[in-house]
Amino acid sequence: MNQWETVLQWAKKAENYSPSLTYGVYQIYAELDTSHVDETTGNTIWDNVELHTALAGLKTLVKDYYNSEIVPVLFEYEFIK
Repeated sequence: MNQWETVLQWAKKAENYSPSLTYGVYQIYAELDTSHVDETTGNTIWDNVELHTALAGLKTLVKDYYNSEIVPVLFEYEFIK
């Protein structure tokens, strides 16, 4: 939950954040985690590096949780083989 709080903290500081809307992970990723390409180098420049980093951390934590807690149950009940 701490990582989600961090994501929300940085999302609320994004330039295009609207307090009248409700944001989930997908909405934050799609609407607030914006970037542009540097014309000189061709590299992606994130407009809010802290938000992008927090989202990447949340994604990693969710993936780890899924693999350690959910996948074993799916195998146990033979939902996946």
